[in-house]
Amino acid sequence: MNSRTPSSMSSNFHLRHTLNYWFRYVDQVLPLWTDPIQLLHEFHSLINSQHPSIKFSLEAGVSRINFLELTISISDSQHHFNIFRKPSTTDVLIHNSSFHPPSYKHAALVSMVQRLISVPLQPTDFKN
Repeated sequence: MNSRTPSSMSSNFHLRHTLNYWFRYVDQVLPLWTDPIQLLHEFHSLINSQHPSIKFSLEAGVSRINFLELTISISDSQHHFNIFRKPSTTDVLIHNSSFHPPSYKHAALVSMVQRLISVPLQPTDFKN
């Protein structure tokens, strides 16, 4: 959330201290909430009331969630990451015999390698 809060949120600004983090990518948001669930529902109602066309959904009480291309789990008070693949994933980006420019083919491979080395994976998950 940004430092400028709408006036309707200023009265409920105390709820923000319970957010350990708030990651956002385009229309996906991943917050970590540490206070009681009833305050989470209050916060959820508050952010949904800010604009009529923006509505947040809520998944609470889960220790594992898929966010973008990651599976994030919490155990022993630590985050663990893994690469998330939908069941329909084929892992074929651009076939080698296609007429795409070679730079496109290389970029597809480089993006997969970049994702692999930028996510903090356990050694067994990295190998997989």
